[in-house]
Amino acid sequence: MSDRILIVQLFAGLILIMAGKTTSCHIELSPSTVVVKYGDRVSVNCSTSLSNITGMGLESPVEGTGAENTTHLIWTVDSLTEWDIEPLCYVVAPDGNDCTKKIQVIVYSFPENISISSSSLNSVMTEGETHNFTCEIPNIAPVRKLTVRWYKDDKLVHENELNSPSKKPTNQSSFYVFFPRRQDNRATFRCEAFMDLGPDGPQLNLSSQDYSIEVLFGPDIDCSGLIVQEGETLEGKCLVAGNPMPEVEWLKNGLPTNLSIPLGRNDTGIYTVKAEGRFEVTKTIQISVFYGPEKTCQSTLTIPEHTPRISCTGGSPQPLEIWYKDDVEVKLPKNLTRRDAGQYFIRSFNNVSSINFTVNVIVLYPPTDIVELENAEVQFGDTLDLKCSSMGGPQPDYSWTYYQMANVMEKKQDGVSHLIVKNATGLNMGSYTCHAGNQEGNVSKTVRVTVKGAKQECPIQIIPDTMVLQYQSWAQQAACIPMSTESSNVKKIYWKANHRRTNGTEWTPDTEDDWDPHPVCHGVFNGIGECHKPLHYTLYNLMGENNTRCSKSEVRSPVNVSCTTNITLKRTHNDVNIRCEARLNLPPAGGHPPPSVFSDSLNISVCYKPEINTTKLADTVPLITGYDEDLVCEADGRQPLSISWSYMSASGPKNSFNKTLRVSAAGYYNCTVSNPCGSTTHMVKVIFKEDYLPLIAGFVALTVIIISIIFVFIYSIYYKNTKMRRYSLKNPKLSTHHGNVAHNGWDTQFPMTKLS
Repeated sequence: MSDRILIVQLFAGLILIMAGKTTSCHIELSPSTVVVKYGDRVSVNCSTSLSNITGMGLESPVEGTGAENTTHLIWTVDSLTEWDIEPLCYVVAPDGNDCTKKIQVIVYSFPENISISSSSLNSVMTEGETHNFTCEIPNIAPVRKLTVRWYKDDKLVHENELNSPSKKPTNQSSFYVFFPRRQDNRATFRCEAFMDLGPDGPQLNLSSQDYSIEVLFGPDIDCSGLIVQEGETLEGKCLVAGNPMPEVEWLKNGLPTNLSIPLGRNDTGIYTVKAEGRFEVTKTIQISVFYGPEKTCQSTLTIPEHTPRISCTGGSPQPLEIWYKDDVEVKLPKNLTRRDAGQYFIRSFNNVSSINFTVNVIVLYPPTDIVELENAEVQFGDTLDLKCSSMGGPQPDYSWTYYQMANVMEKKQDGVSHLIVKNATGLNMGSYTCHAGNQEGNVSKTVRVTVKGAKQECPIQIIPDTMVLQYQSWAQQAACIPMSTESSNVKKIYWKANHRRTNGTEWTPDTEDDWDPHPVCHGVFNGIGECHKPLHYTLYNLMGENNTRCSKSEVRSPVNVSCTTNITLKRTHNDVNIRCEARLNLPPAGGHPPPSVFSDSLNISVCYKPEINTTKLADTVPLITGYDEDLVCEADGRQPLSISWSYMSASGPKNSFNKTLRVSAAGYYNCTVSNPCGSTTHMVKVIFKEDYLPLIAGFVALTVIIISIIFVFIYSIYYKNTKMRRYSLKNPKLSTHHGNVAHNGWDTQFPMTKLS
């Protein structure tokens, strides 16, 4: 029957394929899948919704049917004992569209007991060795639905799915490879058989008995994370583990150590821990006794720049330091610089304790480049302030190199050095060098100061400044001395004469040979450098009264004869005519006078610098308040003369090129007269002088007025009481007062009548 159905199905499928059509099989199974325990009853309904069928049947080795004229069949087996059964329900249609549906039947068998065992002897295992657990599961089907689960202390540690295709009962074994550790000592293992038969069947599970193990290990010495604080003991500091439990002994330098004695920081060292169990184990450890942070810095810490990062606390372990500056946490750089100077608050701590303190860090560093000092220009007579500023640790000290004068003052203010030049003159021109230095180094800067309205002066004085010597006379010395008494101004003074250098401040000429030595005094000064002044030197020879020196020859033949006279020119020689006479003195012959001839006249023009007439222009001129004064500058000298006045006014420097200068204010007025031969300057000091004449005149007038008023007042009183009038003596009445009789406190004895 099954062969016929199979043929029908194959034929129907072939027809459908050839026709290119598909059709659905209208067979319904309830349930579609049957899960049944071996030997239990099973029942499945098979029906169709088709009405035009030829028949319906069940194809099964147990309780199968042939084709019946019905649309509903029930396949029932009271005790199913077939493991590999696949019943079919089919429908035969008149049009040949037959179809079939397989009934899914799962027959299972599940054991009542499973067992667990291991490869170890008496459940004793050694740490690190491989051990196998075996789970025995008897008489189970189907195997492909079986999962074996392994539990350690009720925690799932492994899962094994068995995939045997056999549908019949078999005995199965599951294996679990285990590497025991010391933590696994006294652990309990079990295996569990789990069968999931899908949504149409039950979920079956069964556990074995518990299996407890003992793990042998050690002895092991674990001193990791060993922390010993000062005052603590070594008891319990190292964990010594083992099964069986080992015996422990501590040694230091080969001698036993009492673990109950508190340790101090000096007990730091190397210790040996010996443990005896299954075998003997020793371990050498370095023990550091920990203690809290301790301050190691002074409250003020002075260090050179670029010093490596510093630590201000000690302790064990090394404390962690947190530095704060201005309440902000900072991290010090690898090398400290000047920017890191200041006051810090330090919080230091380790796992023992913590401390807080403050430290003032002073960083030493050489002075920085000088700032605020530049080349300067100042007006003659004004004030100049040169500033020199530098930063350093500690604050640099300042010094100046310049041509020192009384009008220059040094002052330090707010870390800046000031060099103040008052009433600047030509001697203040030159270089000024500021030096800034501390114990770490030195810097300097040089600038140039120019005084407008003044010339650079050479501070040398030659005594005498003019030397006129007679030929072969006694020698005279010329001394060259500095004008300033500050010895620090002078670096060197020497003479040059006859193109040779003479060391020293004095020079003595040779009155026989030094006709034109060109003596010059040289000086080297701070701020000015090298400068020089010449000595006006003249060597002369007097030959007879005419002050002449002539070359003579005894040769009779014609010769050239020259005669020289030396004249020291003065300004009075200007425009003088000079001529020479050559006279041939021959013996008298024929009464003729000796022959003579005169040279052409030589007009001498003497160039001399002007000389101011100081009789008309005094050094000090009084100025009466409210009046102007005329300053007259006259001079004698080679024409043309140029006269100019220079002075300071409220609006600044002033110049006038008139001979007469009208002044109305006190001050210093310089008259300069120049011509092609030189110039001469004369300074006039104008001072205020009060004019007391008007004051005196006013006082006298006031006195006269007051006296006059007093005199008039006194006279008026006196006249009133003593004034005289005209009276008549006719018909006098004695002892009778009359209204016309004048009385002055007394009675007259003469009768009088008033005259009209």
